[in-house]
Amino acid sequence: MDLSAKIRNYIRFHNWILTVIVVVLMIAAWHLAIVAFDVQPFVLPKPADVLASVIYGAGDFLPAALSTTKSILGGFLLAVGLGVGLALVLLSSRTLERAFFPLLVGAQLVPKVALAPLLTVWLGIGRPTEIMVAFLLSFFPIVVNTMIGIKGVELGKLDVARSMGAGPMGIFIKVTLPSALPSIFAGMKVASTLAVVGAIVGEFIGARDGLGNVLLTANSNFDTATMFAAILYLTVIGMVLFFALELIEHFSIPWHHSKRGLNLTPGGA
Repeated sequence: MDLSAKIRNYIRFHNWILTVIVVVLMIAAWHLAIVAFDVQPFVLPKPADVLASVIYGAGDFLPAALSTTKSILGGFLLAVGLGVGLALVLLSSRTLERAFFPLLVGAQLVPKVALAPLLTVWLGIGRPTEIMVAFLLSFFPIVVNTMIGIKGVELGKLDVARSMGAGPMGIFIKVTLPSALPSIFAGMKVASTLAVVGAIVGEFIGARDGLGNVLLTANSNFDTATMFAAILYLTVIGMVLFFALELIEHFSIPWHHSKRGLNLTPGGA
């Protein structure tokens, strides 16, 4: 292992240590604030109560978390497939892009929470509505970032590929797509967080299971410890999805500067 690799590993390890320290300090401040101001449990539970709810309520939380995860993944994967596909279609013609992209922006501005009751009328209560709300929230970032990535391909690379006799499909596979992948992954990572929000909004409308239903039930009972525990499960699901995309991105585009770690050359940033 060379010196630069050792330095990168050292920095990554210590970044995680710093994150753990910050989390511990926040939990300590949370506990001390409750004790100092005598905050009632139905207003803000103690960290120990939340942890107890997470552990002892796992039998109820895990099936709900699995249900919510299915809705998140369904909406997210649908957004990836249709989002990338639509971006390619719009970029295939300047006329299509000029005609439909403003409509796409306008559709994004419509509050998805306002659409959710309509979706229950059209799709019914349950998984289809949850997936559709997650899809609608996560669709736009993927379309926009895919278009930005493809438009941002260096013209010099395209000219070199053409001069070597590459056809349109060869140029797309070997030049355009690899160059656009960093931007596409950026859109997917933003979309993954929005898909979590969308799935919960869909569950709030009328799901009979899932973490959204757990939150609604706990709210009606003023059980804030269970609410915090459900939020913690949601956070973990979102982080696992986000870092799974980070891992896929790392192995898909190891050549990209964002994956190389530190720039140790003289004058480097």
